[in-house]
Amino acid sequence: MIKSEKTDYYYKGHCQNLEERLKQHNSGMTKSIIPYIPFRIVLRDISNQRGSDGKGRIF
Repeated sequence: MIKSEKTDYYYKGHCQNLEERLKQHNSGMTKSIIPYIPFRIVLRDISNQRGSDGKGRIF
């Protein structure tokens, strides 16, 4: 999950490379969230996306 550094706007999604995706968001590639740039990571869930039992999560 990422949070706008300008407002109280949060954006939740999933990807393979969170740092790369954050760069994409902050560069304006996602038009719907341009007004909220810049973002920072506030939550990272590293659980296995294929049927995880919830183990391995980082909050």
